[in-house]
Amino acid sequence: DSSNVDSVRNRGLSILQVCLHSCAADVSRFPAILEFVRKEIMSVIVQNAVTHDAQRLSLVLGCLYPLSSNMYTYLKPQLHLIYNSVMLRSLEAKGVPYDVQELMIETLTDWFRCPGVVSGLFCNYDCDPFCSNLFERFLKYLCKNVFPAEGPVTSLHRRCLEALLAALGDVSNRCLGGWTVSAQPRSHIAEQLLANKRRKKRCLLAAEHFNRDPKKGMQYLQSVGLVSNPAGASELAEFFRYTPNIDKVMLGQYLGEREDFNIEVLKEFAQRFDFKGMPIDEALRTFLSTFMLPGEAQKIDRIVETFSEEFFRQENGLFKSPSAAHVLTFSIIMLNTDQHNTQVKKKMSLEEFIRNNRGINDGESFPDEVLTGIFQSISSDQIVLSQSDGSASGMGEIRFSAITNR
Repeated sequence: DSSNVDSVRNRGLSILQVCLHSCAADVSRFPAILEFVRKEIMSVIVQNAVTHDAQRLSLVLGCLYPLSSNMYTYLKPQLHLIYNSVMLRSLEAKGVPYDVQELMIETLTDWFRCPGVVSGLFCNYDCDPFCSNLFERFLKYLCKNVFPAEGPVTSLHRRCLEALLAALGDVSNRCLGGWTVSAQPRSHIAEQLLANKRRKKRCLLAAEHFNRDPKKGMQYLQSVGLVSNPAGASELAEFFRYTPNIDKVMLGQYLGEREDFNIEVLKEFAQRFDFKGMPIDEALRTFLSTFMLPGEAQKIDRIVETFSEEFFRQENGLFKSPSAAHVLTFSIIMLNTDQHNTQVKKKMSLEEFIRNNRGINDGESFPDEVLTGIFQSISSDQIVLSQSDGSASGMGEIRFSAITNR
C-alpha cells in the first residue's frame, strides 16, 4: 500500500537504529558485515538523509551516531559524503526548516562529545588533500550561529554554542594528552599533518586559479612546485583526479581539447580509475562524476573514446574490442538523454534498446541480461551529464556507489 510507504520506511530505520546501537562497536571485527555496512547500509542511510522530514531525519541521524562514533576510520568516504553533501549542504543552505537545523546540531554535539571524533575530523579530512575541510566548515558554521546578528537569542544559537564547546573540549583533551591516536611520536604526527595541510592549501588555491583561467592555473601549479616546468601529463592528471573543488565544466572543456598534450592528459586521467569488476554503465557513471561533458560533439567523442579504451583494457573479456565499448558507451549516453530529457515524449523501451544494440560487439550481440541491466540502471538513476540536469539531485543507490568509487 503506497499510503504506508513512509511509515514502513520509518519503522525500518527505527529497527536499523536499534541494531546499529547494539553492535556498531563490534562490526569492524567481521569483514563481511563491515563490507555490508559500507555498501548497503550506508547507501540506505544516504538516500534517506536527503529529506526535510524531521521524523525521518531524526531516525537517519540516530543511525549515523553509532557509525560515526565507533567506525569512522572504516567508513571515511561514506561519512565524507554524508558530512559534505548532506549535513553541511543543508546547514549552509537558505530556507532549511528550523527543526531540521536543530536536529543536525544536536547530532553534531553528541558526536563531538565522543573522544577523538573532532580531532579525527581534522586529521582524516582537513589534512587530506583529497577531502573537504569538514572540521573548518563545521566550526565556521557554529561560530557564525552562536550569537544572532540581530534579534533575540534562540534555541538554535544555544545549541550551536553547546556543539562548539563540545568540539573545543575534544581539542583540549587532545592537547592535554587525554587520548592517543597513534604510537608514533606526537611531533612526527604533527609534522605529517602540517605538511599535508600545507600541500592541500596549495592544491585548493591552484584549483581556484584553474577555475578562473586554466592557463593561469597551470602557471600557479608550476610556481608552487605542484607540477614541473614544463608540466608533465601524468602530474596534471594526478592533480585533476584527486584535487577537490575543481570546476567540473572547466575540467571537461580542458580534457576534451584536441591538442596532443590535452589528449595525453585525458588518457593519464582515465588510467587513474579502477574499473575492474564494474559493468560499463557503472564505470561510465564513476568516470563522469568527476567532470561535465563539454557540449561540442568532437570533444565528447574524444572523451568517450578514451574512456572506452581504458575500460576495455581493464574489463574481463565481455567486449571484443575498444570500438565495441565505444559504441555501447555512446548508446548508454543516448539512452540516458532519452529517458531523462523532458523534451523527449516517446521514451525508448527495453526491447528497442536491445534491438538497437544487436551485433555491435564486432558482429556479435551482448547478452540480453547485460543490456537489460544497463537499461534498468540508467532508467532508474540518471547520469548527470551537464549542470542543467537538476532532476538528478537525489542520491540513489547507484549514484552513491559511483561517488564512493570516485
